[in-house]
Amino acid sequence: MVITGLGFGRMEIDGHPYGRDLILLPPDIHFPWIRHRGHHLCLEDLGTVLERQPQLLVIGTGMFGRMRVDAALIGILNARNIACRPLRTREAAAEFNAAVRQGLCCAGAFHLTC
Repeated sequence: MVITGLGFGRMEIDGHPYGRDLILLPPDIHFPWIRHRGHHLCLEDLGTVLERQPQLLVIGTGMFGRMRVDAALIGILNARNIACRPLRTREAAAEFNAAVRQGLCCAGAFHLTC
């Protein structure tokens, strides 16, 4: 599974377009991904990720980085042996693709707009 295209409000996965926020848990795509508090990421928003226990969770915080990820959430994920990389969505997509190419068990949670 590779992110093959990206723009404001859209992402292509293996050439298939998506127009809403999503979670990538190869080989699955969870779409749409709706968070409890909009632009504030909380643990409850990551239930499917926690079930899978990936080595790495890449978080796309939006094209302008407006989705907030608290340090406490990162600490909880790290305590569960899930490395966490919150980045603007464009950088997060590149990080996700690199991790997949390296063969890491990786998940991606992507906010596609602001």
